[in-house]
Amino acid sequence: MFVQLYLSYFILKIKISLKQWIPFLPWIKNAIAPGDSPIQKFYEGSVVFITGGSGFLGKLLIEKLLRACTLSKMFVLIRSKKDKRPNERLVEVLKDPLFDELRKEKPNFADKISIIQGDISQIRLGMSDEDWNTVSNQVHVIFHIAANVRFDVQIKTALLMNARGTREALRLGTDCKNLRSFVYVSTAYTHATRDRIGTALPEQFYESPAPPDAMIQMAETMSDEKLDAMTPALIGKWPNTYSFSKAVSEEIVRTMAVNLPVCVIRPAIGVALGITHITYGDGNIKLDIVPADMVNNATIVAAYETARRQDTKTTKIYTVSSSRNPILFGKMTDILLNVGEKIATTKAIWYSYTNEIKYKYVYNLLTWLLHFIPAYILDGVCLLIGKPRMFVKIYKKVEKLSLALGFFTTHDWIFKDDNLRDLYQSISPVDQKIFNFDIMSVEWEEKLSFWAAGVVKYLLKDDLKNKDKALRKKSMFRILHYIVSVLYLYVLWKLFKFCIDMLLHLLM
Repeated sequence: MFVQLYLSYFILKIKISLKQWIPFLPWIKNAIAPGDSPIQKFYEGSVVFITGGSGFLGKLLIEKLLRACTLSKMFVLIRSKKDKRPNERLVEVLKDPLFDELRKEKPNFADKISIIQGDISQIRLGMSDEDWNTVSNQVHVIFHIAANVRFDVQIKTALLMNARGTREALRLGTDCKNLRSFVYVSTAYTHATRDRIGTALPEQFYESPAPPDAMIQMAETMSDEKLDAMTPALIGKWPNTYSFSKAVSEEIVRTMAVNLPVCVIRPAIGVALGITHITYGDGNIKLDIVPADMVNNATIVAAYETARRQDTKTTKIYTVSSSRNPILFGKMTDILLNVGEKIATTKAIWYSYTNEIKYKYVYNLLTWLLHFIPAYILDGVCLLIGKPRMFVKIYKKVEKLSLALGFFTTHDWIFKDDNLRDLYQSISPVDQKIFNFDIMSVEWEEKLSFWAAGVVKYLLKDDLKNKDKALRKKSMFRILHYIVSVLYLYVLWKLFKFCIDMLLHLLM
């Protein structure tokens, strides 16, 4: 299945595999080992507080800080979820293969992590008074990463989690007696609105789509039904509730950051089973994607730089973008499909191919021809043989995701990253090695190859040991695909011709 890379860190969840697959190069380990680089010294003995630590960016941040720096303590805000308490969720997080190397180097790294039970959708982040006081007395650096990243989430949920949650995190920062830096992770697409398509988006604050206090009050007091009915008018030129709520959140940061050491990180968009064959997108647009480890490194360095800066009245914004080293959407697809010819998986259920379609009506037509009609046929076969029906359900989810992303995969923007470039150039050579976020150093074919291998190994749980079997299976599926496609098109043609003949007969 070809999985599209999606916005900010909604998108970055799959790219965590890239970090997991890349070997820990000896020269990076050698650079980290002395522990005396300027950034390492800044974090030495520090106490950090992280929201969103159980998400993909949060996991990366936890791992890199503990592996590259000598922290005193790390507080991680975690809520209960699906009958699992925060401590149980943290245990699951730390079992991720991402932490394998850290486990080898620092077996007791988890002793540095303290759980804070809370929820960003609640007042005071759902923290107890005792925990609030503990954090405010001890913490030096806050990383506010947590957010609801679904594009189709109800506006009430988006505002309470993303906007009010950011307000409450900043209130915590205001109470921190020893705060050196507060990093808010936004998204490059926060202001990628309909009226800005094809234009440059500098690293600056923009006019808020609505007054934050009014939006939060509406979310707190109005019913879901009323808010849902008002949503199209409220979000206006923003394509979804997610980017709208992040724009409102940035206005909260702008107004509350006065006299606080705050910065904003705006990351851009951070496999082949043979399921998805049609993608809603324009192959000629410049898709702004970045490796997740670079987003993570930029976040760590931005906190350091914010603490060094004397001017707390100006909030720096850093856009982690590939605008200076772009890749076309179609080129990315080609690379992944070519990689799939070499890194085949035994988990494939059909021959993998995909086509980018930028016209929505053509996309809708082909979706029915290549996705839904075959899905109904397969579900019918499943019903006859007593197996669970799942194909229509799968393709409905695929279509929902593809359409949600369609605004961003059929348009592009120019994300300026001057501040980020200057930030990279300002740090020491050793820190440039340890915390690299130079987008010009990215070789896309190599990175996407690692990414694809990581997806197969870590998401599909395929250890890649049965390469010959996987390639034979792929060859068989390719032959079957062409045979079935010819038969399928023949049947559709006969059915279409039959319907036309019947219609003509009725009209005569």
